[in-house]
Amino acid sequence: GANEVALRQFFRASTDETRREAVLKGLSKRLPGVALTDYRYGDYRNLAEPLDVRYTFEVENYAKPEKGGFTFHPIVFEDVDDFLATLRKERRTPVLVPQNFNAVTRVLVKLPEGFKPGELPKDGTISNPIAEFIATPKLDFGALTYERYLGLKKRLIAPGKEYAQLQDFYQAVLTQDRTPFKVVKGK
Repeated sequence: GANEVALRQFFRASTDETRREAVLKGLSKRLPGVALTDYRYGDYRNLAEPLDVRYTFEVENYAKPEKGGFTFHPIVFEDVDDFLATLRKERRTPVLVPQNFNAVTRVLVKLPEGFKPGELPKDGTISNPIAEFIATPKLDFGALTYERYLGLKKRLIAPGKEYAQLQDFYQAVLTQDRTPFKVVKGK
């Protein structure tokens, strides 16, 4: 799609450092004080493969203190989510998605010493003919991990039933994403 072509052109015209700075600038708008710890990408010259961009970052003091512990929400800010957030209540013409929208988010949260997971959101799977969402929170080696897949199955979404399915899907995803992680004192 046009967005992927524009992204590949940006890669051709920029250096590794300017790309890294652009990612950090975008993260900083949403997460003040963020530190970008890793930034990698696939071969932007290979048009047969989707352009894969991966980055890792840290955000101090992201959690909100609560009696006996703290809570935080999964960090979510993908292009797919931005697209879905722009949907109107009704539509008379089809929606043409400019590119294949599939986003995988992996979040690793290192727990402070003396804390353990409290209540975690339940695993979530939401699927219909238009889109699919899978979310899995778990505890691995003293750290919380949250893996999330969000993808659209169709690039052309017709008004009426298909569009309603897309909206219902997005509302269900929002409910899952707004369920906080709870961390409490203990070992």
